[in-house]
Amino acid sequence: MTIVMRIRGVFRSKKKEVLLSGIKEGDIVLDYGCGIGFNTIPAAEIVGKKGKVYALDIHPLAIKTVNKEIKKKRLTNIETILSDLDTELPDESVDIVLVYNVLPIIKNRPALIKELYRVLTTKGILSVKSGLGANLYSRKKIETEDLKKLMIDSGPLKLKEKIKKFYIFKKIERK
Repeated sequence: MTIVMRIRGVFRSKKKEVLLSGIKEGDIVLDYGCGIGFNTIPAAEIVGKKGKVYALDIHPLAIKTVNKEIKKKRLTNIETILSDLDTELPDESVDIVLVYNVLPIIKNRPALIKELYRVLTTKGILSVKSGLGANLYSRKKIETEDLKKLMIDSGPLKLKEKIKKFYIFKKIERK
């Protein structure tokens, strides 16, 4: 799986993908379902020393791979989290959440969105890349209208912008 992901990564500009979220220096970012760190590393480089990136994945080998990359690149602004739905982060502690290529393989999507809503700051952004899941065995795709409904019902998060396969959702306050 790692080899396949690395080959696929050669053909993508990971930094450009991460920048679509509106990420900037000093931001606190959660890379949910970080895998081997394709988005984690560029995010850490963008947020710089004033920012922080949490790299969360359910798979111990993914976290191990990210930790090796952190050490290799001498990055000090990344913290790895081995978990599933529970981020273990405080309320309203994250500016941007990246959910790239993992939403189709999440079994309890409403619970995940509620958790991500909880950790997002008041003006927080949830950036979703919705295509086929990173899991090679998953061929599920979430359609735009279903994704928008999930975000409103479980967040609420409102679609701010769609750029190709990238959906940028803005946190809105509950009434």
